[in-house]
Amino acid sequence: GPLTSPELAESIRRWGGEDDLAFFDAIVPIVHFDSVNMDVAWFQSRYDKSTDGGDGKDYINCPMTQAQYEAFVDALLTGEKMSFKEWEENTPYFDGCMPIEIMASRGRETLRWGPMKPVGLEHPQTGQRYHAVVQLRQENSVGTLYNLVGFQTKMTWTAQKEVFALIPGTSRSGVTISAGLFLGLDNKTASKFSFLLAIPTIGAIAAYQLVTVDVEYLIEYAQFNLLGITISFLIAYGTIEFFIKFINKIGFMPFIIYRIILGLILIYFLF
Repeated sequence: GPLTSPELAESIRRWGGEDDLAFFDAIVPIVHFDSVNMDVAWFQSRYDKSTDGGDGKDYINCPMTQAQYEAFVDALLTGEKMSFKEWEENTPYFDGCMPIEIMASRGRETLRWGPMKPVGLEHPQTGQRYHAVVQLRQENSVGTLYNLVGFQTKMTWTAQKEVFALIPGTSRSGVTISAGLFLGLDNKTASKFSFLLAIPTIGAIAAYQLVTVDVEYLIEYAQFNLLGITISFLIAYGTIEFFIKFINKIGFMPFIIYRIILGLILIYFLF
């Protein structure tokens, strides 16, 4: 790995007979702390054991019910994957660093016995134990970035945004905006990107409601329905327009400060 000592690297080079050593690894998703809903997630290490002599709250835990877990596994298995390059096709996976979708393909319960195992974790307020838990580990010293533990993946960026947004406690908009920023988009474009990705989901919900709604009710109160749709559209359009202008001028810093303050308040009252 990248932290191999010069002495060990030289020893391996002599033993292997190669002039150059290299390694490759799957990417691991990273989320912004301010995009995590701490009303759903909570801080806790497994069995309350600390890895650094601290208070046993080294990880953020995002819980899943059985239904949420099953939907998440389905999304992992069907999400679009990046293609292997020719020299990668016959390279075996290292079991200790396997893409999460490959683990899921080996059995629907595999993740519950691996990176998503729920043992040793329970909600501090309710004592509830969950079917599966996704753990987030602090990535930087200031605590603004967290990585998804054990979630190495070869899914495409688009698939990652859709699949990992299914994790309870993570914000779909936060995930999609962060993904846009990591792709090199500016604040304005990343925000538009997030809104555009929501259109298929909102459209599907609207189509379903149109199919299931009472037709006679629609006809009888058509004028009120049209008025409500028009007002909703205008308010939504104005809100999005204001938001995009705001973040284009100010940036995301006010939201980061707000979420950090809110998170500290929640931690104070919860712990």
